[in-house]
Amino acid sequence: MQILVVEDEPKRSIPLTRGLTEGGHRVAVCTGADRALAEFRNSDFDIVLLDWSRCDATGLDLVRSFASASPTPVICLGGDVDVASRVAALRAGADEVLNKPVALEELVARLEALQRRISIASGHKILAGATLDARRHALVKGQTETRLTAREFSLLAHLADHVGTAVSRADLLARVWGQGFVGEGNVVDVYVGYVRHKLRQAIGDAARIEAVRGVGYRLVVQG
Repeated sequence: MQILVVEDEPKRSIPLTRGLTEGGHRVAVCTGADRALAEFRNSDFDIVLLDWSRCDATGLDLVRSFASASPTPVICLGGDVDVASRVAALRAGADEVLNKPVALEELVARLEALQRRISIASGHKILAGATLDARRHALVKGQTETRLTAREFSLLAHLADHVGTAVSRADLLARVWGQGFVGEGNVVDVYVGYVRHKLRQAIGDAARIEAVRGVGYRLVVQG
């Protein structure tokens, strides 16, 4: 993988950079927001790792800039991150927030798992007159494009593979977040809320995600 590490203290990134490089990954390290965005836009990165100490208002703006420019996953790293901070980062466009310290082996495994989950078969799915575009991670209808984060796209794509069928929360959690996910139990419900909002933006009431009591969720398409 080609990884962009955004770190405000270059010396702190040395062990991480060395470990990722020794694992066969290509790593670029940036310390400033402007430089990081320029590097991001000029290269084809697979993952962005953003050190949590940058996720104040400026850091969250940087996450939004990454998310709006490309579907490339953004992972925030931080120490003892509280719920409000995690929610702010996720709503800004981050795909995952990990507490430091995190073992290099675990971090690499998470990166690889995220890549596997977002590398959904190439091609397009037609959803109520809109195109669910795997390359752009977006719902496209006419000239309007509604961008999705990597997790939002994976969740909607999995539901789209089972239109009309109830999919359990456990299945969504395993497929979108991975079997080893450790986090808030309501993360599926939170992300369903995000996807519902973007579905309404893109195609109105032509498709909707219904809650199925005691099971999970079902994607329903009109017509």
